[in-house]
Amino acid sequence: MKEGWIEKKLGDTELLKIVDGDRGKNYPKQSDFLVEGHCLFLNTKNVRPDGFNFDITMFIDKEKDNALRKGKLTRRDVVLTTRGTIGNVAIYDDSVEFNHIRINFGMKLCGKK
Repeated sequence: MKEGWIEKKLGDTELLKIVDGDRGKNYPKQSDFLVEGHCLFLNTKNVRPDGFNFDITMFIDKEKDNALRKGKLTRRDVVLTTRGTIGNVAIYDDSVEFNHIRINFGMKLCGKK
């Protein structure tokens, strides 16, 4: 290790946060999903081995977005699929056109603390 560097482990809570998608009572039902809307609601088709794919999208309105407790992305968060196809990863960087994105219950997000 270089002089002046501090060693950290990936699971160190001071380094980053790891968050599940919301699974609570406010989780969207099929009838809550829209063709377009306020917040993109990711599914596993959106997170592929080579990053995001937005060929097929679904959205929730602002009210439903605000009702959810966790799982909202901020720029530079990393999304990891944990159900279905496990291990696909995408980075929510400035190239992604959507400003409001949430993960579903089959994903985790890793972001800056």
